[in-house]
Parts: sequence; structure tokens; C-alpha cells
Amino acid sequence: MTAQQPASASNTQPITLQILSIVFYTFIAFLCIGLPIAVLPSYVHDQLGFGAVIAGVTIGLQYLATLLSRPFAGKVADTLGGKRAIRFGLLGIAGCGVLTLLSAWTLSVPLLSLGLLLGGRLLLGIAQGLIGVATLSWGISQVGPEHTARVISWNGIASYGAIAIGAPLGVVAVEGLDFSVLGPAL
Repeated sequence: MTAQQPASASNTQPITLQILSIVFYTFIAFLCIGLPIAVLPSYVHDQLGFGAVIAGVTIGLQYLATLLSRPFAGKVADTLGGKRAIRFGLLGIAGCGVLTLLSAWTLSVPLLSLGLLLGGRLLLGIAQGLIGVATLSWGISQVGPEHTARVISWNGIASYGAIAIGAPLGVVAVEGLDFSVLGPAL
């Protein structure tokens, strides 16, 4: 097949399935990012009693950690491989879940609860950096650089789709149960 000929559906399906099997980890990571995003500000403000600025810092800390950890994540993915980098990212998400649960359990000590929550947000940010970089590099190495745009596209669909699902799901879970349900969900 030449560069001008379109790929048939039968030729692209195996590549698409390979890509989806890798960006599935992006979906999992961003679902875990989405679950608490809509309920964290009210938890920090209303339940812990901190102001809007601290609630904003709580949300923003994760994204700052992601930004700052990207060079580290790239090095991990390059030296240890995408699969291992994803495993480390998944461990970070699990650590965030544990710290989020501990934060909910220590609600009566607001400063401790906030500290645990912030620690979890840091771990989640590093995990996001690891998984984001690793799924792209693993996906491109798996299907070849000629499919880079497809890997990036599917990765974007997985991330934004997961947040779109996770945010309302987190609201429903917390309203139906309690904030502590988010820890085990992560």
C-alpha cells in the first residue's frame, strides 16, 4: 500500500486494537483524575473548612506535579520502558487512593486531612505524568511512527472521555455515599 492509498478497515483494525489496548491505561488514569475533580473543592472548603484559595491549590497541585514530573517520566519510560513506567503510575494512583481514604478518615483533624489529601494529589500528578508519557511512547513504539497521530488521537479520546465519565460519577458516588468512597475507587 502506498502513502496515497487509504488503509482499508481490515488493515487498520489490528493497529487500532493495539493502540486501544495501550491507551486503556490512559483511560484508567484519567478516570481516577476525574472522579474527585468535581467534589474536591467543596470537600476542602465545606468539610475541612479551608478557603477557596486552598481548595484551588488542592486541585492545581496535581497538575503542577504532572508538569514538573514529565521530564522524569520521560526518562523512566526511555530507560525502563513504557510498561514499567505505567506500572509505577498505577502504583501512584493506588497511593493516592490510600491517602484520599486516610484524608476522609481524619476529617476531624482538618490540617492532617488536608496534608494527606495534598500528598495524594502529588502522587496522582506524578502518576498522570508517568502514564501520559508512557502510553504515548509505548503506543508509538508498538505500532510505528507512521501511526503517531492515531496514537495521540486515541490517547486524547481516552483522557477526555474518562474525565467526562469520572467527574459526574464521582459526584454521584459522594452524594450517594460519602467522600471516603473515592479512596478505594482510585
